[in-house]
Amino acid sequence: MLREQSKMRRLHFSLLGEPQIFLDDELFELQGLAKVQAIAYYLSVMQEPTSRNDLADLLWPNVENRIGRRYLSQHLVELREQLEDFLVVTSKSLALLPPPAVTVDLHQIASNLSRVEDNPESMVLRRQAIGFYRGPFLKGFKVSSASTFDQWVETTNEAISGQILDALYDLAEWEIEAGNAVQAHEDLDRLLEIVPWHEATHRLKMLLLARQAQYSAAIEQYQFCRRRLTEELNVEPSPETEALLVSIRSGEIKVDEKLLPDAEHATDIERTQVLTTRKLPSYLRRSTGSPPIKRHVAPAPLTELLDRDELLELGIGYLRDPTCRLVTAAGM
Repeated sequence: MLREQSKMRRLHFSLLGEPQIFLDDELFELQGLAKVQAIAYYLSVMQEPTSRNDLADLLWPNVENRIGRRYLSQHLVELREQLEDFLVVTSKSLALLPPPAVTVDLHQIASNLSRVEDNPESMVLRRQAIGFYRGPFLKGFKVSSASTFDQWVETTNEAISGQILDALYDLAEWEIEAGNAVQAHEDLDRLLEIVPWHEATHRLKMLLLARQAQYSAAIEQYQFCRRRLTEELNVEPSPETEALLVSIRSGEIKVDEKLLPDAEHATDIERTQVLTTRKLPSYLRRSTGSPPIKRHVAPAPLTELLDRDELLELGIGYLRDPTCRLVTAAGM
């Protein structure tokens, strides 16, 4: 009877980001110790019978296997009380029911990305795949004294993150060629949120900004890239990145008209806002829809301080900007 009921019910594991479980589209709180939850998460990802010996070694690697199996049996009592309709338990192995009874966001991503080759809907599939991504695998979930489980989490996270990064990069390239600069920037920014030191992404963003005639912003992106590489990896930008910077400085990168903001039907005020907003450095930029800046007697807040090299880089970018008529530098 229970198995018949399970065929009509659905259990979904959302494990990218902080882990969540949904029972028939409603949030389901799995009770018990962290290792009870860990068993459920592991079985959902594996989607095949897993031996009790392997589970014991995974979650209790510092004790003998027979003792680990005893602990596993104790935890399994709690798990069966809550997920009995979806568990397949034998004397030797454990498993969760296959789809569509039990689904996992990792497998939904993998399913989409496995179908992108030679598929006219490849970009749609990639866009759907990244829609499932909420953050690192099992973010914030900790299990004590389970180094083997921790290694599995790390390996799984690296694999899925790599797939998401590739999908976002491919989407950004496609959006650039299609002239969708706004979406391309969003994809690149999201990629850099996941891996701030991803140098190829910094280069693509530099190139996109240069093709939009935002030379100072492109140089600023290079500076940001260099700081990230130094802070996170203690390395300098690659020759490819340095060569792109030289091309931007020299004005070799041609402006792509289809990537510029469409101001054909804009009012004079809107045209001014477009030009002003896209030429200012990011820390001075404000949205075109914001109210006018109020003037006060008190001193305005200080902007980000720049060292001499950064100031020169920005200055060069402004001087190469055909819409820039005046550059003023202030400070000691």
